[in-house]
Amino acid sequence: MAELRQRKTELAEKSSVKEERKETEKPADGPLLVDSVDKWQKWRTRFFSGSIMIAGFFLILSLGHLALVAFIFAIQVATYSEIMTIAQEKLKNSKKADGESVLISRFLSWFYFFCTTYFVIGKIFLRFEDFF
Repeated sequence: MAELRQRKTELAEKSSVKEERKETEKPADGPLLVDSVDKWQKWRTRFFSGSIMIAGFFLILSLGHLALVAFIFAIQVATYSEIMTIAQEKLKNSKKADGESVLISRFLSWFYFFCTTYFVIGKIFLRFEDFF
């Protein structure tokens, strides 16, 4: 018990020392960030871009299932395109690659991508065949 009381008094003394340091510290020279115009301009930009993203999300959801599937497919194609561009650059820079192998590799990559996508997402599109 005595050890616990001693520990509490030590912690209380340390916290009082920290409070005294805060009171004696001088504020930094220069303008405060609260008054900065740049801060409010960044906040306004984040607010508007966030509002646009949230509104776009709800717009896509309100368009229905088919639009949502098409949007996801477009994101997949864009992502895969970026990944394949990086892989093709690496293949072009290697000493073993010639122009024909790079072209065939690119064609086969996209072929496999669309085959996989057809078997994964194709059944979803077949449900909406009345729209086509």
